[in-house]
Amino acid sequence: TVSTLFHRPKIFIEAMGHGVYNCDIRCVHAPGGDGIVYSVGDDAQSPSSGSGNYSKEYGYKLIAMNADSKSGDQGPWTLRNNICDNGCMFASWGTMRGDDFGSNSANMPFVWDDANDGEVYSGDMLCDPAFFFDAHFNGNAFGIGKFSHVYVNHIYRTHQIHVTYARSDKQRDCVWFYCGNSDIYVRVEASNAAFGDGKI
Repeated sequence: TVSTLFHRPKIFIEAMGHGVYNCDIRCVHAPGGDGIVYSVGDDAQSPSSGSGNYSKEYGYKLIAMNADSKSGDQGPWTLRNNICDNGCMFASWGTMRGDDFGSNSANMPFVWDDANDGEVYSGDMLCDPAFFFDAHFNGNAFGIGKFSHVYVNHIYRTHQIHVTYARSDKQRDCVWFYCGNSDIYVRVEASNAAFGDGKI
């Protein structure tokens, strides 16, 4: 059960980490006596201080992933190809530029991957969130879960591909006298894809 405040989820996010939790005693008494409150607003604000037991409140703004300049803001998906070494939003595909807590270490949902969550891969958080949450909350991506995997509307999930069998008939990875198993590369073209050029 998720706690709510004025019909919005109320959660606790740990400092200096990525932990997101349902509200418990930490939402009443800030760990170490210092904590701030973030509330949805019209403008995003940067905290000037984190001192005090939730005595300071700051606003954050929700921007749709695919927001374009018509709304005054551009979302990460709209800016996904804004990649360069200096001055762009991204340092590489889906990885945001920045070095506050490590060089270019924040990833967008369309590339984010947890290395130890089994058969859940890069991009599933955005492209198949039902599968992603089912695996993370139930522990087994292919077990019987409580989440429906049927979408009423999902603009980022236009095609689904199942590869049931693949075989390499030629040895193409020989280097000098060593021949390893050949890697298999697949090119998929999805006609009329809503986003991108339809090629994977």
